[in-house]
Amino acid sequence: MLARWVPPPTAMPLRNPGRFAALLPTLLVLVASCASDAPLPGQGTAGEADELLVVDCLLPGKVRRLGTQMTYLTQRRAIKTSARDCEIRGGEYTAYDRASYATALAVWLEPAKSGDAQAQTYVGEIFEKGLGLEPDYAAAATWYRRAAEQGYAPAQINLGQLYELGRGVPRDPGQALAWYRRASGLEDLSVDFVPSAPSQTEMEQLKQDLRRREEEVDRLRQELETLRHQGAGGTGGDAAQVSQLEVEIERLRTEAEQMRVQLAAKPPLGVKLPAPTIEILDPNVPLTRGMKIVQTIEAESHRVIVGHVDAPAGLLSLTLNDASLPVTDQGMFRSEVVVAPEGTRVAIVATDASGGRTERSFVLASGGSATASAEATRTVTTPSIDFGAYYALVIGNDHYRNPEIHDLETARADAREIGHMLERKFDFRVTALEDATRYDVLSALNDLRGKLTDRDNLLIFYAGHGELDRANSRGHWLPVDAEPRSTANWISNVDLTDILNSMAARHIIVIADSCYSGSLTRSSLARLEAGMTQEARFAWMRGMVGKRSRTALTSGGLAPVLDSGGGDHSIFAKALLTVLGEASETIEGQRVFQEISARVAWAAEAQRFEQLPQYAPIKYAGHESGDFFFVPRS
Repeated sequence: MLARWVPPPTAMPLRNPGRFAALLPTLLVLVASCASDAPLPGQGTAGEADELLVVDCLLPGKVRRLGTQMTYLTQRRAIKTSARDCEIRGGEYTAYDRASYATALAVWLEPAKSGDAQAQTYVGEIFEKGLGLEPDYAAAATWYRRAAEQGYAPAQINLGQLYELGRGVPRDPGQALAWYRRASGLEDLSVDFVPSAPSQTEMEQLKQDLRRREEEVDRLRQELETLRHQGAGGTGGDAAQVSQLEVEIERLRTEAEQMRVQLAAKPPLGVKLPAPTIEILDPNVPLTRGMKIVQTIEAESHRVIVGHVDAPAGLLSLTLNDASLPVTDQGMFRSEVVVAPEGTRVAIVATDASGGRTERSFVLASGGSATASAEATRTVTTPSIDFGAYYALVIGNDHYRNPEIHDLETARADAREIGHMLERKFDFRVTALEDATRYDVLSALNDLRGKLTDRDNLLIFYAGHGELDRANSRGHWLPVDAEPRSTANWISNVDLTDILNSMAARHIIVIADSCYSGSLTRSSLARLEAGMTQEARFAWMRGMVGKRSRTALTSGGLAPVLDSGGGDHSIFAKALLTVLGEASETIEGQRVFQEISARVAWAAEAQRFEQLPQYAPIKYAGHESGDFFFVPRS
């Protein structure tokens, strides 16, 4: 049954229709939309919406004339564009076989053989995806390498991920980081990058692959025993067939053992994991270069400190003024501090299992007697960088037409308020959709695809129901005209990723607040080292502003998320509004994620609910490197 869980009056509603999952492309999109249950003027049919999807299109060759005697036709050109645009330009594409290995290769293989780096990357992605067959990671690595050695950043990112995961090539963290750094273009700068941890989606896929290989080994062993029994009984067991089965079983056992190592969560030798991060939720202690003075109410003699710690290498200890702090499974901590009349310094120190150390320090001032130091109050300015123009698509779906799909309470309000925040504070040009149909969403994305240039930035925000196809870990957004037992009006993450990949926009971030939204992310982006100096961060900004990025910030992983809990907003939307509202300087998506994840974890824990936001590049969306930047108005 597709209907979402209908909570009892005392429970928090979930943005989950049951098995649905939301898609997060690497673009950042904020979505707020408005539509009634009645058909809207110009609203398209399912067939018309399909014409807006991106296809592999072969454009006809051009007729050229050589001198006065000879006319010839040039080779056909392969592009990714909408089906409608392909038809208008007289191109050729396959309408109903988009998941076919052979069909996709027919479009891109010839230009790839001719040395086209983009086509070589697409061929590598076809082999890595499998498209109806088992993935061929070795072939994918071969094609990625050809494009990577030409300096094509998306291929360098993809090849680095294969080295990080040990797929088709020996697992080699050093090679992975080398390719990530080449893609970033910051090889000569003193900027440290560290690999991301495997995403939840990738871990689930790895578990499925391991189960399949274990089942295949069991099946082949039974077949082998049968053949041996036949040979022992004088019925003519085939010795050659026995030998082939033994070789195949050994190969599968070796692959399965490699997968178990990857699932063990222990980083391989040579991998440098990020240092711990500490976020202070209460009192409000913004990240600064010096100490921050926090004034308390004059009558108070005690202050409760609430925060969140994250240690990818494993948390060894967390202390507050040298006293050990207990930490929950979600990384939350809470402690009460006595405030002395002259003020009390608070130093919170996190140490991880690999020796990494992070400290956050501030002062609690009793009765307003203390004053902030010049270092604490100094405004850090961003260097002069042309970040380009900013656009946003915000979508909020509350009211679903099919009664089997439970209505939501806060999605439209979330999208509306986030759209206003982007307009007022960050100078975005916002397109808002409320209660949007599939055609509404695809039409808006197609309009932006035609409008945006390589100097523009796009944020896409979606709040609504999501659905997950657990057979292939593929997520979907559910427009308001979605049906519970038919995917005709769902929007898959594959289709969204193709649209994002075909856009010329420089930076795209997708922000998805729906169930199973974590199915969009992947771990192939090296991220910034904690504790980076402001000067190094500015150097990184200058290098990244010209790089194409496609990232996704999701409200959770492969699980339901809360629809409320933040007053008039979901806890994720409230945290996003708080973080963006407090921004006083240019901030990147990674910092927004760090601030949001701590707030969401704390609020969800108060509701006895586990919800962990995620942030990563969108796979196959053309991500090169870098991040999405939020630039407040001057």
